[in-house]
Amino acid sequence: MSKKVSSAINPTFLIDVNHGGKKGQPLSIAEQLAEFIDGAKSNLHIAIYDFRLTESTLAEPVITALKNKAQAGVKVRIAFDHGKPETKTVDAFIASGSDPAPKGTKAFLESVFEGTQVEIKSIAGSKLMHNKYVIRDVNTSEATLWTGSANFTDDAWTYQDNNILQISSPQLCSYYETDFQELWVSGNIKTTGVGDTGKVYIASTEVDFAFSPGEGQTIDYIISSLIGSAKNRIKIASMMITSHAILAALDDALRHKQVKELHY
Repeated sequence: MSKKVSSAINPTFLIDVNHGGKKGQPLSIAEQLAEFIDGAKSNLHIAIYDFRLTESTLAEPVITALKNKAQAGVKVRIAFDHGKPETKTVDAFIASGSDPAPKGTKAFLESVFEGTQVEIKSIAGSKLMHNKYVIRDVNTSEATLWTGSANFTDDAWTYQDNNILQISSPQLCSYYETDFQELWVSGNIKTTGVGDTGKVYIASTEVDFAFSPGEGQTIDYIISSLIGSAKNRIKIASMMITSHAILAALDDALRHKQVKELHY
């Protein structure tokens, strides 16, 4: 479901096709991403955690759009997570504190972009390169961002309740570009994000931003402060919460009857 909030911030909410989502949703997202890519005039910088489009009807529009843009002279670079451990079982992944997501992004990207002008680079390190964004035409007045929780995979577009945001903001794009360059130059997530925090105005909307891992404590503080300022109801949509600061803020809100409702 796509909803236009303003001319500058446009969200799309994905719903599991087995629980209310439309059957055509995956192809719709593939076409939407391909259209975003087609709009690039000078550069496309992609930071993606998981990129494995195995269904040909989903892969074809996205891969073709990227190849065509690169061939036309647009600078296309893809930074992706390649820090998954070699352990074979999901239980062992979790027991070691690691990420259970399947491997395969590197092999997929190499197979589809070998011999093309599209550049790819693996990002390693002890932390996850969990970013999911595309910066289009950074350093121009038309710079636009694609971001959100959705990976570029069949499952993410078909069976997961994800979100996608398209944001027209050259100022915000410049901060994302700083993060991308840190990833691309170092090839490691560990040192990125330090000092990458602040706020911008998009149309009349104030938007706060902070990049982890460098500003992890800042993110904790922002979310904890929002919880602390709640007066009636708190609603949280999150796959996992392990932050002590955020959990403590939620506990305080309930213990002191600060809010009447907490939905998680």
